[in-house]
Amino acid sequence: MAVLTFPNIVPGSISFGIKYNTQINISSLSGAVQTIEIPGARWVSNLSFSDMEPNETRVLAAFLTELRGASGRFYLYDFSHKNPRGSNLASGNIIIDVDATISSPIISGTTTAGSTSTTLVDSGGNFVNTGISAGDYIKNVTKSELKRILSFSSDTITIESTWVVPGISDSYEVYPNTGNSITTSGWDPSETDVLLPGDYIEIEGSELKIVTSSVSSDANGEAIINFDPPIRTSPSNLSSVVRTNCKTTMLLDTDESRWDTNNAGLLSTINISCMEGF
Repeated sequence: MAVLTFPNIVPGSISFGIKYNTQINISSLSGAVQTIEIPGARWVSNLSFSDMEPNETRVLAAFLTELRGASGRFYLYDFSHKNPRGSNLASGNIIIDVDATISSPIISGTTTAGSTSTTLVDSGGNFVNTGISAGDYIKNVTKSELKRILSFSSDTITIESTWVVPGISDSYEVYPNTGNSITTSGWDPSETDVLLPGDYIEIEGSELKIVTSSVSSDANGEAIINFDPPIRTSPSNLSSVVRTNCKTTMLLDTDESRWDTNNAGLLSTINISCMEGF
């Protein structure tokens, strides 16, 4: 079933936010609280439409019917904040640029290399086995090759595709592409506050994120964006970053849809409760 576009009808009121996925354990002896955050944070929303005239009511009722309860999916954005508060100054498209010069690698070292895998060692010859995740990128700096990491074990990184001619003396760097930040390029150079806390961005796969700190571009038009919730699917390098009308994919959180109309049959009320579907 195709993902539907929400009708061009503005709700009278909206509740929009994030539901995190945590587990809480309270000790029966000391009362100490332990909280564990696990993946699965999702956007949730409640939309209220009141005093709608028949034309709008029919459009929204048809949309809800087409969703067939929780089986359908639709795109939704936060009606209260469609455009960023920041200056949003950019001469072109904003893209994810994992090896931009502004970004310091999380891991660097030399390697013993194979055709599809790499073993990183630090300056002391010790295996590097922390701070690397599937979805991050590894760059052979010597040969300027950038590859996505498919998996990582205690001492071997398996990459997407193959190195051209890997060498034992080559220098490698690993760049983050998972978690709560991305490195971007395409901004106007040396601009402060191109995005502000509370602005939205949308990255590959319609993942909606809320910016958590001010974003400024450097002299090269590059900037790091910090956000929440964390990335679920590692985005591709050079993929676009949307900054206006940022959407996510939602589904109804109930199989029942209804609309209430006054006795005269003229004005209707519809309430929609939904959550992110992934």
